[in-house]
Amino acid sequence: MHIRNLTTAQIRALSSADVAELSVFQVRALTATQLGALSTAAVSALSAPQVAGLATSHLGGLTTAQIRALSSADFAELSVTQVGALNATQLGALSGTNVGAMSTAHIALLSATQIGGLPPAGIGALGTAQITALTTAQIRGLTATQIPSLSAAGILGLSTAQANAFSHAQVQAMTSAQIAAWLPRL
Repeated sequence: MHIRNLTTAQIRALSSADVAELSVFQVRALTATQLGALSTAAVSALSAPQVAGLATSHLGGLTTAQIRALSSADFAELSVTQVGALNATQLGALSGTNVGAMSTAHIALLSATQIGGLPPAGIGALGTAQITALTTAQIRGLTATQIPSLSAAGILGLSTAQANAFSHAQVQAMTSAQIAAWLPRL
């Protein structure tokens, strides 16, 4: 029997141990609907290679609870294309650790809308290299609740063009330490 023939009820009934036993090929064969039917415990049982094997087109089937169930090791295995396939709501469910695990290549692929969906704790977990990799469009996508989470060191590393990308409302959301780091960039 092929895994695609399982109903969502049957997929929901899979235990964490059952999911852990699936091959990378079997996990990749899951449809978006089937993937969305897995329990959060089953998602957390996925190994890093299983997560890396997920079809990009199926990642939209993951719920925010399932996204939160991914470990940092699992998330680190996602390709740039896979991370880029996550929507802003899914990205908003990431832990700060998972956002901090993103490479500059992952960050570069995200749209301004996706950047705006990242949780403030995730923005706070970004290192200087990740912050300085933000495009001007991505900087404009940052929300007023995310801005205070940017590290002053990251802001200090921004180019003049990047620093000038902040809107008036974004500058108003900055902390005094951020302002002190931002002013010399102008």
